[in-house]
Amino acid sequence: MTTPPLHGWPKRLVAAGRLTATQAAAAAQGDGWWGERLEPFVDADALARFMAEAAGLPYAEPAPPDGELRRLLDDDFPHVAPLRLDGGTLHVAVREPYDYGLLDRLSAYTGCEIAPAIASWRRIAAAREAPPEPPAPPPPRRWRVFPAADPARTAAEVVFGDDGLEIRSEVAAMRALLAYVIGDPLGVRFDDDRPLRGRAAAVLATLHHAYPAYRAEPVA
Repeated sequence: MTTPPLHGWPKRLVAAGRLTATQAAAAAQGDGWWGERLEPFVDADALARFMAEAAGLPYAEPAPPDGELRRLLDDDFPHVAPLRLDGGTLHVAVREPYDYGLLDRLSAYTGCEIAPAIASWRRIAAAREAPPEPPAPPPPRRWRVFPAADPARTAAEVVFGDDGLEIRSEVAAMRALLAYVIGDPLGVRFDDDRPLRGRAAAVLATLHHAYPAYRAEPVA
């Protein structure tokens, strides 16, 4: 069996006093990626921090990506963990610097400019293998608007349905305001949670700003 060559980074570790020459030689006898072969002698996070500092790159501890980031990269990039998407720049965690071929492939695949950070191979693997977070629960479908001075009295009620919404209000101006903020009360459709959640938040924010004497709360 051919012994994989030891990468140049172990030589830097030896020069920095983080690794002995004997340990570097022992790691050269193993299989797999060179960073994994060093782990009996150098902690994976310590190795990542060392490479990040030497290369002038950020050190990262990636978390499991959310749905949007998870969809950006597939199994063709098992050693890359997406961190965040900032406009047209995708920030990613990689296990070693100077892998320009990998960065070029990432850019071509995603259509984004790639900003790399360094993370340990263990943290990248854990982030990639973690199950996706469960979807957020749907927002409340029924909201009650009441005067702050008289919480027991309902001044308006907003009901979100599958095919639209209904607004009941004793205050004509408030009804018009809610209709404007939420949308056309006769034909609003919600294809998923996000428009519903955003509109409900807009109702609260606008209501509190325009009608400070009123409050709103979800109704079970």
